Amino acid sequence: MPEPPTAERASELWAKLSERPRPVTSVPFPCPKGEESPGELTLWVLTDSELMQARATADTAAKKVLLGDIKPGDVGYQDIYASELAVQILSMAARDPKDTRYPAFPSAERLRKKLTTDEISALVTSYGEFRRERGPYLTELSEPELEAWVKVLMEGASRVPLALLSGEALKDLIMYLGWRLRGSPTGTFSAGLQPVDSSSVTSEVAQSTVDESEIAKIEVP
Repeated sequence: MPEPPTAERASELWAKLSERPRPVTSVPFPCPKGEESPGELTLWVLTDSELMQARATADTAAKKVLLGDIKPGDVGYQDIYASELAVQILSMAARDPKDTRYPAFPSAERLRKKLTTDEISALVTSYGEFRRERGPYLTELSEPELEAWVKVLMEGASRVPLALLSGEALKDLIMYLGWRLRGSPTGTFSAGLQPVDSSSVTSEVAQSTVDESEIAKIEVP
């Protein structure tokens, strides 16, 4: 029986994964229309370990605010958790543009005290969009791509490739199939996500940083 890989004898795949640079992007710090941004931030995609840490910290913070008095479906807990999760994610994902080894903000606590809800929301939205862009999931499908998927399904291909479609992309595919079966009465199919209201941090957290399983757990935007 083959032995599991060790630190001294890692698999070739793991060696390649370990050498990959972390995906990064630069975004201007959000400011009101007509004002000049004070500078740029570098955002990098968090690892699962970092996201787990952010969730645990947000859970602890929400329980502390509510003094541990939490009931099933407590909206107060959900809102506090989602807001704190946004702060924690941003504090770890935002890096110093000159040296990404260092965070852009001194701490999550100071970030929370200095930035407004809308500023946090805008930056978390940017992070979420970049994370999806650099991830393996397909989040939006054009009409030619939808047509190609229909052809694949009609040929009875494996379900495995469907795992690469996000929830929204799967919904688009289902809607497109329905549109095809109805004989395309309108003549045009519009795929893709609808505009999202970014007025609250909790909405942005659910749309941009939390996967579908977590949305189902906390039922925040």
